[in-house]
Amino acid sequence: MYLLTVQTPCTNLAFANAIGLTSRNNILYRDFDFVTFHQQRCKVLKIVPVDELKMKQDETKRKSTTSAPASSG
Repeated sequence: MYLLTVQTPCTNLAFANAIGLTSRNNILYRDFDFVTFHQQRCKVLKIVPVDELKMKQDETKRKSTTSAPASSG
C-alpha cells in the first residue's frame, strides 16, 4: 500500500468513484505518471509506502481513546 501526493489543484479527486494510474512497464514514477479520474489527470509528486500494521494499530488506539466514557466528576 502506498500514499500518493499529487500536484494541486486536483479538483474533486476526493469525490471520484474510481481512479486510474498511468504507468510505464507496470511501474509508477513520480513526476512522470498521473492519477486519472473524470477526464482529469493529476501528476504524482510523491510515493510513500504505508506501514499497514502501524496504521491499523494507530486506528485501534484512536478508537479506544475516543470511545472511552467521559468522567463525571
